[in-house]
Amino acid sequence: MGRGNNSRSIFSGKGKRHPVRAFFIWSLLILLTLCLVIAVMNFGTNTQIHIARETVTVWNLPKALDGFTILHISDLHGVRFRDGQAGLGKALEGLYYKAVVITGDMVGKRGDHLPFMELLKVLNPEAPVFFIAGDEDPAPLLYEAHGSPEPLNAYIIGAMEQGAVYVDAPVSLEVDRSVIWFCPENQYGLDAVSQARAFAAQRDHIVASGLKDTPDGAAGIRALEYRIDTMNRLALARTLMDEADYQIVLAHQQLTDAYFYEMDIYQSEEVMSLSHAILALSGHYCGGQWRLPWTDRALYVPGLGYQPEERQYVGLSRPGGLTQYISPGLGAAGFYRFQPGRLYNPPAVTLITLSGR
Repeated sequence: MGRGNNSRSIFSGKGKRHPVRAFFIWSLLILLTLCLVIAVMNFGTNTQIHIARETVTVWNLPKALDGFTILHISDLHGVRFRDGQAGLGKALEGLYYKAVVITGDMVGKRGDHLPFMELLKVLNPEAPVFFIAGDEDPAPLLYEAHGSPEPLNAYIIGAMEQGAVYVDAPVSLEVDRSVIWFCPENQYGLDAVSQARAFAAQRDHIVASGLKDTPDGAAGIRALEYRIDTMNRLALARTLMDEADYQIVLAHQQLTDAYFYEMDIYQSEEVMSLSHAILALSGHYCGGQWRLPWTDRALYVPGLGYQPEERQYVGLSRPGGLTQYISPGLGAAGFYRFQPGRLYNPPAVTLITLSGR
């Protein structure tokens, strides 16, 4: 009888319940559901391009430049928004802007420059495009043999062939009788004549070493001659600049208060000086990459720490007294090692309007 009772107990299917196991399973299901909801919501956020708008007030701005609007784009990192950047083209439809400024990392570590070329095609063809390279882009200038006589990287040449202007020296834009100079940040305070002489000495050393007929030697000479030409264009721009002109600084990484103190810009009497600039445009941080939905602040930004002040990585700020705008960007940067992609951080481009009021 005892054995029969044990048999019924085993095979009756009414075993002991395990409340801890059930709690664990339900908790796991809820967590997975929550993760799925977050993923779906984030996917929707990341495929909708946001158009940010900012107004920058400039003292004594002439009437010709009052309302002058710049489309600021940065940090594409080789991302496509539908085939041929159709999603980006749709977002830009009907927008009014007189110039486009692109502040680097459009190709990124992926090395695919076609999304950048496609982006250029959806821009207003009547607006001039000015661009610089970023720190995660392939090197713009090539010193070693690369199968082409051109010293510039293919993505730089491709963008230039589409009419974009590579700003490796100051470039001017005339608006009625006013002049805006788009200037690369790394050339402020640079001695163009001394730099040109140094590059010439390096070129002459390659020639004297008998390496000019080697593939790498020839490529090095072409690159150095390009650098000499860049310094000559910088020197010429400085002679053409007038104190009544307006300078917009193009930088990939943001300018900081410490940067201005190191530059000691207020001691400079040169016309091309950061003290004469009206605006700096930069990118790099991709809006903080991962943002917390309940605070809208970045979770962690390398070099800035946990939940840094927003003005340090996106939006308007005034380091050293100069108005600066840091683009939220379109893609995701590689230096966020443990934060792939963008989280609750919609890709964005910005319309920046100059105002004298």
